Amino acid sequence: MWNIDILLLLIANSLYIFGIYTATDYRIDTEGRPCDKMALWWLSYYTERAIGPWWSKPLFLCPACMASVHGTYFYFIFSEKNILIYPFYVVILAGLNSFAQRYHD
Repeated sequence: MWNIDILLLLIANSLYIFGIYTATDYRIDTEGRPCDKMALWWLSYYTERAIGPWWSKPLFLCPACMASVHGTYFYFIFSEKNILIYPFYVVILAGLNSFAQRYHD
């Protein structure tokens, strides 16, 4: 896999993760009810209630954490499946998402 391919895959994967993060976003009002809901808010809300916030972070709540789950299947679907590059890919994706989240929130 060429370096530009990895770079494009990282950017596409990061945008995909931020799309999921944004689409599943919601806020809690002063009475503890969800408000300011996006289209897929219920995925995040009910997942967090069912399995807790710690386990929900890699699914919907934290873009840096989401790199571990969403980066894995994204990498193996859209790349040449080089297992040696995979750990570096996930770490770089988590760093990219962490950096981007500072400007997103």
